[in-house]
Amino acid sequence: KSYLERWDFTVDPKENVVGPYEKINYDGRRLKCISIVVRNDKNKAVGFVCVNMDISVFENYRDIINTFVTIDDDIVSEEKRDLFKQDTYEQINIFIQSYCREKHLTLDGMTRSEKQDLILELKTQGAFKEKNATAYIARILSVSRATIYNYLKEKEDAA
Repeated sequence: KSYLERWDFTVDPKENVVGPYEKINYDGRRLKCISIVVRNDKNKAVGFVCVNMDISVFENYRDIINTFVTIDDDIVSEEKRDLFKQDTYEQINIFIQSYCREKHLTLDGMTRSEKQDLILELKTQGAFKEKNATAYIARILSVSRATIYNYLKEKEDAA
Protein backbone atom coordinates (compact mmCIF):
# COMPACT_ATOMS: atom_id res chain seq x y z
CA LYS A 1 0.00 0.00 0.00
CA SER A 2 1.28 3.48 -0.84
CA TYR A 3 1.99 6.08 1.86
CA LEU A 4 0.22 8.60 -0.35
CA GLU A 5 -3.07 6.76 0.21
CA ARG A 6 -2.68 7.14 3.98
CA TRP A 7 -2.63 10.96 3.92
CA ASP A 8 -5.36 13.38 2.91
CA PHE A 9 -3.52 16.07 0.98
CA THR A 10 -6.68 17.59 -0.45
CA VAL A 11 -7.41 19.57 2.72
CA ASP A 12 -4.54 22.00 2.25
CA PRO A 13 -2.25 21.46 -0.72
CA LYS A 14 0.27 23.83 0.87
CA GLU A 15 0.91 21.24 3.58
CA ASN A 16 3.98 19.75 1.95
CA VAL A 17 6.02 18.86 5.04
CA VAL A 18 5.14 15.95 7.29
CA GLY A 19 7.09 15.77 10.51
CA PRO A 20 9.42 15.59 12.15
CA TYR A 21 8.22 12.24 13.41
CA GLU A 22 9.95 9.29 15.03
CA LYS A 23 10.53 5.85 13.54
CA ILE A 24 12.47 2.80 14.64
CA ASN A 25 15.11 1.48 12.23
CA TYR A 26 15.35 -2.24 11.40
CA ASP A 27 18.22 -2.57 13.89
CA GLY A 28 16.34 -0.84 16.72
CA ARG A 29 17.99 2.58 16.42
CA ARG A 30 15.73 5.63 16.70
CA LEU A 31 15.25 7.82 13.65
CA LYS A 32 13.82 11.30 13.28
CA CYS A 33 12.16 11.69 9.91
CA ILE A 34 10.74 14.44 7.76
CA SER A 35 8.81 13.76 4.59
CA ILE A 36 8.21 16.34 1.90
CA VAL A 37 5.30 15.90 -0.47
CA VAL A 38 6.14 16.10 -4.16
CA ARG A 39 3.33 17.53 -6.29
CA ASN A 40 2.82 17.64 -10.02
CA ASP A 41 1.96 20.77 -11.98
CA LYS A 42 -1.74 20.26 -11.13
CA ASN A 43 -0.86 20.32 -7.41
CA LYS A 44 -1.63 16.61 -6.99
CA ALA A 45 0.52 14.66 -4.54
CA VAL A 46 2.59 12.19 -6.55
CA GLY A 47 5.31 11.16 -4.13
CA PHE A 48 7.43 11.81 -1.06
CA VAL A 49 11.00 12.77 -0.47
CA CYS A 50 11.91 11.34 2.92
CA VAL A 51 14.86 12.31 5.07
CA ASN A 52 15.66 9.91 7.89
CA MET A 53 18.23 10.88 10.52
CA ASP A 54 19.73 8.30 12.84
CA ILE A 55 19.64 10.06 16.23
CA SER A 56 21.17 7.21 18.23
CA VAL A 57 24.59 8.88 17.91
CA PHE A 58 23.18 12.05 19.46
CA GLU A 59 21.55 10.05 22.22
CA ASN A 60 24.94 8.53 23.09
CA TYR A 61 26.50 11.99 23.27
CA ARG A 62 23.55 13.23 25.35
CA ASP A 63 24.11 10.39 27.82
CA ILE A 64 27.82 11.20 28.09
CA ILE A 65 27.10 14.91 28.60
CA ASN A 66 24.45 14.12 31.22
CA THR A 67 27.01 12.09 33.13
CA PHE A 68 29.10 15.23 33.54
CA VAL A 69 26.41 17.88 33.99
CA THR A 70 24.12 15.96 36.32
CA ILE A 71 25.13 16.32 39.92
CA ASP A 72 24.43 13.14 41.81
CA ASP A 73 26.03 13.74 45.19
CA ASP A 74 24.40 10.60 46.59
CA ILE A 75 26.96 8.48 44.73
CA VAL A 76 29.95 10.16 46.39
CA SER A 77 30.23 9.97 50.16
CA GLU A 78 30.19 13.17 52.23
CA GLU A 79 33.78 12.56 53.27
CA LYS A 80 34.98 12.32 49.67
CA ARG A 81 32.97 15.41 48.63
CA ASP A 82 34.57 17.39 51.46
CA LEU A 83 38.00 16.36 50.20
CA PHE A 84 37.40 18.31 46.99
CA LYS A 85 35.43 21.16 48.56
CA GLN A 86 38.50 22.07 50.61
CA ASP A 87 40.62 22.36 47.47
CA THR A 88 42.17 25.84 47.27
CA TYR A 89 41.56 26.19 43.56
CA GLU A 90 37.93 25.19 44.01
CA GLN A 91 37.54 27.81 46.74
CA ILE A 92 39.12 30.45 44.48
CA ASN A 93 36.78 29.45 41.63
CA ILE A 94 33.72 29.66 43.87
CA PHE A 95 34.78 33.05 45.25
CA ILE A 96 35.51 34.54 41.81
CA GLN A 97 32.23 33.31 40.34
CA SER A 98 30.29 34.64 43.30
CA TYR A 99 32.15 37.97 43.17
CA CYS A 100 31.46 38.36 39.45
CA ARG A 101 27.79 37.47 39.89
CA GLU A 102 27.35 40.00 42.71
CA LYS A 103 29.10 42.76 40.75
CA HIS A 104 27.43 41.81 37.41
CA LEU A 105 30.83 41.21 35.81
CA THR A 106 32.30 38.66 33.46
CA LEU A 107 35.93 37.59 33.52
CA ASP A 108 36.39 38.51 29.87
CA GLY A 109 34.81 41.93 30.32
CA MET A 110 36.63 43.07 33.46
CA THR A 111 38.53 46.35 33.33
CA ARG A 112 41.96 46.82 34.85
CA SER A 113 40.41 48.51 37.88
CA GLU A 114 37.83 45.74 38.35
CA LYS A 115 40.60 43.12 38.23
CA GLN A 116 42.55 45.10 40.80
CA ASP A 117 39.52 45.19 43.11
CA LEU A 118 38.97 41.45 42.68
CA ILE A 119 42.62 40.71 43.40
CA LEU A 120 42.49 42.82 46.54
CA GLU A 121 39.36 40.94 47.67
CA LEU A 122 41.10 37.63 46.99
CA LYS A 123 44.02 38.78 49.13
CA THR A 124 41.62 39.77 51.91
CA GLN A 125 40.10 36.28 51.72
CA GLY A 126 43.57 34.70 52.05
CA ALA A 127 43.64 33.26 48.53
CA PHE A 128 47.34 34.02 48.02
CA LYS A 129 48.52 32.02 51.04
CA GLU A 130 48.57 28.71 49.16
CA LYS A 131 51.45 27.66 46.94
CA ASN A 132 50.95 28.50 43.23
CA ALA A 133 47.75 30.45 43.94
CA THR A 134 49.16 33.59 42.31
CA ALA A 135 49.89 31.73 39.07
CA TYR A 136 46.45 30.13 39.16
CA ILE A 137 44.64 33.44 39.70
CA ALA A 138 46.78 35.09 37.01
CA ARG A 139 45.73 32.37 34.55
CA ILE A 140 42.04 32.87 35.41
CA LEU A 141 42.26 36.63 34.93
CA SER A 142 44.47 36.39 31.81
CA VAL A 143 47.24 38.45 33.37
CA SER A 144 50.80 37.67 34.45
CA ARG A 145 51.92 36.96 38.00
CA ALA A 146 53.92 40.19 37.85
CA THR A 147 50.71 42.06 37.04
CA ILE A 148 49.05 40.57 40.11
CA TYR A 149 51.94 41.70 42.31
CA ASN A 150 51.87 45.15 40.68
CA TYR A 151 48.11 45.48 41.27
CA LEU A 152 48.55 44.55 44.92
CA LYS A 153 51.45 47.00 45.32
CA GLU A 154 49.47 49.82 43.65
CA LYS A 155 46.52 49.23 45.98
CA GLU A 156 48.75 49.05 49.04
CA ASP A 157 50.59 52.24 48.01
CA ALA A 158 47.25 54.01 47.53
CA ALA A 159 46.04 52.97 51.01
